[in-house]
Amino acid sequence: MINLEKSIGIAIKTGKVTLGANSSIESLKKGRSKLIVLAVNCPVNIRQEVEYYAKLANVPLVIFPGTSWDLGAVCGRPHMVAVLSILDPGDSDILKAVTSSKGGKAA
Repeated sequence: MINLEKSIGIAIKTGKVTLGANSSIESLKKGRSKLIVLAVNCPVNIRQEVEYYAKLANVPLVIFPGTSWDLGAVCGRPHMVAVLSILDPGDSDILKAVTSSKGGKAA
């Protein structure tokens, strides 16, 4: 099992990541996202919209076990991050979290 926090940090430093619901949905619509990470306390309306577009784009979702404040801290931001989209994982092994899980949805 990979360390999700460490993998997100590496992806942010070495890859390409978008933060926030609006930019993540935009990247899903354009077919650029490879993985979506949702904070466990992501608001229901945002979660439903992101899940809808992720399903349309056939992009897997991972639920981050911490709050949006925790996800923001992992991203090195002084604010909440409820959704992030991995466009390029860089040196991170975060995409292995999805390929090793069943159904494309990891918890």
